[in-house]
Amino acid sequence: MTNPYEEIMDHIQLTPEMRARVLTHIASTDPTPHPRAICFPAKKLWLSAACLALLLAGVRFLPGTWGGPSVDQPQQVIPDIVTCDSAEALSQAVGFSIQDIEALPFQPETRTYTVYWKTLAEISYTSSSASADYRKSPGSEDNSGDYTAYAAETELDANGCAVTLKGDGDTYALAVWSDGTYAYSLRLSPGLSADEWTPILSELCGT
Repeated sequence: MTNPYEEIMDHIQLTPEMRARVLTHIASTDPTPHPRAICFPAKKLWLSAACLALLLAGVRFLPGTWGGPSVDQPQQVIPDIVTCDSAEALSQAVGFSIQDIEALPFQPETRTYTVYWKTLAEISYTSSSASADYRKSPGSEDNSGDYTAYAAETELDANGCAVTLKGDGDTYALAVWSDGTYAYSLRLSPGLSADEWTPILSELCGT
């Protein structure tokens, strides 16, 4: 059976310039372990570092390893995520308006404004004992990213918006709705009763 490590290394292709840089780096590395470091055999540690350096340097040239499609350019693994410093800046970044929530059931200590894939806006609020994630994006599909199998769902009318609340039946942690143009979601921790959700959703719906 082919050794998976050998199979990977066989696919790695380095240019002469990259090989020279890697070998120079290895030659300048002090293999003597730091006295406070976790102890490993020095020779094995040095050889492992050398192999890792070669692997990392060549991985961008690895064509379709593990059955993936062959590509000419490196693939982007991390989605396009941008952090803004205010709701106004967030609105400008996504091209539609989104406001801070004033009727939260707790006083937020931090606020984070994030754009995902240039189309989804998220405002996250946190305190020492609670958190909230408010999202808005074009369309009508659930944009919460919350795939929890909640035990109960209930419908709530807020300023003409049909909102679906999800939770355990006594309290609800997630609200999702759409106005036909944009999809909205709000996740709260800890959850609230349906009555406690009403003033929050009344602020958000229809704005």
